[in-house]
Order: sequence, then structure tokens, then C-alpha cells
Amino acid sequence: MRHLRDLVVRPTLKALDPEIPYSQNAECLVMETIAHESGVGTYLGQYPDGPARGIAQIEEPTFSWLKDLTSTRYQSIGTKLFQLFGEPEHDQLSARMDLSVAFCRFRYFIIKEPIPDTLEGRASYWARYYQTTNDPQKIKTYIDDAKRYL
Repeated sequence: MRHLRDLVVRPTLKALDPEIPYSQNAECLVMETIAHESGVGTYLGQYPDGPARGIAQIEEPTFSWLKDLTSTRYQSIGTKLFQLFGEPEHDQLSARMDLSVAFCRFRYFIIKEPIPDTLEGRASYWARYYQTTNDPQKIKTYIDDAKRYL
């Protein structure tokens, strides 16, 4: 986990700055999301045969929606993503940890509510905005995964 954080997550998040500001809470949220969604990269595609890809398990409709936002409301972020990744495609998420991190962070960035500074708060934030359901059991599993892997 330290290598993933130090060699992939933090450098990617810092490369997105200032268009998507770097913060410790954002780094924690992305790391926790990766821990929960893919077992820290154990699954690069949604198990067993689902549509999500990458260490942050992003589905194609979400990826396409985020890409569309970069050509309208978030053009400066689109420019930054293009500089970093060329013309990213959904199927690249499984092979490009940095791309998966960047789109995970972008997904959270468009939320206007600040990222909470506690694990429990971030778990609820993940449930509302990444998972899009506020299921208490899923929140508990997120917290358990974050504690187990991080």
C-alpha cells in the first residue's frame, strides 16, 4: 500500500494540481476507494464479470460522463488529463493505475461538498457519491476494507 500511495496515487494527484487541488483528505479518500473497490488492485475488472475497470472500478458510463464534462464545464481539467494521458479510453483503466486514480479523483472533485476528514465520514461520502447508495452495510464494508488494507 505504501508503494501504491507513494509511487502512483500521490504523484498522480499532485500532477492534477492545481486544476484538481491536492489534499490529504482527497488522497485518503482515493486510497480507501481503491482498497474497497478492488482490494488494492487485486481485481482490475469488476469481479466476476462486471463492467467496472481499474483499481478504482469505474464503469464505462461514468467514465464517458466524466470525459464529456471535460469538454464542457471542466475544460481546464480536460486539458490536464489530455496532457497526462492522451485521449484516455475506458479499457485503459485496467492497465493504467494512474488513469484510474485520476478519474476516481475527478469523480469526487465534481462534488461540491467538502471531503470529510474522518474514515466514517469518507465512507458515507463514498456511498453517496461514488456508490450512489447510502446502504449502511456497504458503508461498514468500506470501513472494514480501509482498515484491513490501509
